[in-house]
Amino acid sequence: MAKGTLEVGGTAEGGKMASLEVEQAAAGGVAGALKVDNDDTDKQAIVVEAANIDADVMDITMDAVTTAKGIDITADALTTGSALYIDSDSSSTGTRNLVEVINNNTAATGATALKVQQDSSGDAAVFEGGRVRVTKGGSAFQTSLHHSLVMGG
Repeated sequence: MAKGTLEVGGTAEGGKMASLEVEQAAAGGVAGALKVDNDDTDKQAIVVEAANIDADVMDITMDAVTTAKGIDITADALTTGSALYIDSDSSSTGTRNLVEVINNNTAATGATALKVQQDSSGDAAVFEGGRVRVTKGGSAFQTSLHHSLVMGG
């Protein structure tokens, strides 16, 4: 086991500590300040149960990252599973986005908000249900539920 410091801080609330912080110094650290090593192949390694209503469940701040990846997922043994799976079964009719990608700086002209690379001959993207709408400055290109559109192919 690597040597380091584990600090439990915060104020006690109902006999429980308010927060747990794992901090690694700027020098002399190990690869990964926190490592979860789960060898039980049919059990989840990390489970987060949150009753949050008004606060984010998870907040990742990495404003100093320049050339590294913020989140790097490798799943080289996938067969029928998914590397990322998002499922919402909310019956609310409120307007919302299940996935939102924002390049929030108009000067970042070299940034691509979403890139999908498909190295096989399979589909690069599939949209099922509803319609697809592409807008730029108010004018929209739309496809309806009853039509399909193949680009470049």
